[in-house]
Amino acid sequence: MKLSWPDAPQMLAPPVAIGNTSWLDLRIILNGIEHEIRLKEEYRNAFGSIKDRVAWKLLAEAIAAGTLTPGGG
Repeated sequence: MKLSWPDAPQMLAPPVAIGNTSWLDLRIILNGIEHEIRLKEEYRNAFGSIKDRVAWKLLAEAIAAGTLTPGGG
């Protein structure tokens, strides 16, 4: 299942794939109450999405602030 978050950053240049680690949805019943659990399948992401998201945030902030420009530093 692919999720789309309303606050997700826009793509810099396709095909950038950050934040697309797959999910496993489980439904369990505890004490007669049904619960939905969403597990993130990090084993499918060789480099770990936490680092990806930090890098994305740093790039997005630098571009927004004008400190990172095309062809510049």
